[in-house]
Amino acid sequence: MKRAKQIWNIVTLGALMALLNVACHKDPTPEPQPNPNQPTDTIPPTDTITPGDTITPVLPTREIVIPWAWGAGEGFAPKKDTIEFYAKDPTVKYVFIYLMPIQNFESTWEPRHFKRARDTLQTRLDIDSEKVHGQGIVKVGEDGAHIHPDTLTQKFGMWEPDSIWFATNGWRVERYNKSK
Repeated sequence: MKRAKQIWNIVTLGALMALLNVACHKDPTPEPQPNPNQPTDTIPPTDTITPGDTITPVLPTREIVIPWAWGAGEGFAPKKDTIEFYAKDPTVKYVFIYLMPIQNFESTWEPRHFKRARDTLQTRLDIDSEKVHGQGIVKVGEDGAHIHPDTLTQKFGMWEPDSIWFATNGWRVERYNKSK
């Protein structure tokens, strides 16, 4: 009985394999036959652009936000190569340099520090003035953001032309202590 069961399993397995072979068998690919009426020295046509053809342009839709904080030791501006990478991407519409707020960070920057930050940031905006913009809040010290540029004192704030530049390029300028 055991022998008959083994023979039955072998026969069944063989029949199943034969059935699968027939079911999975692909028809042979026909070989093209030469046409005696067609000349053999012609060049096949290449893809050509006709006047009715149009090329669909890539529309920039993505907005990239690069978070950055100068009070966290990240320097006066984010890395230039990062901004260049996104500014060259045809799918990117805008690149925002986002100045992140830092809790319990009080600006003790003198006007010259804000001027230096402005000069450094300008090189980032110059990468692509149509795409690259500022975003976020620039917090200035107790002397505010309208210090006259001729003032060479130890004040904690921003010269007025720098304040105007930051505001024009997308950042909002505020005092830490708004009550003054």
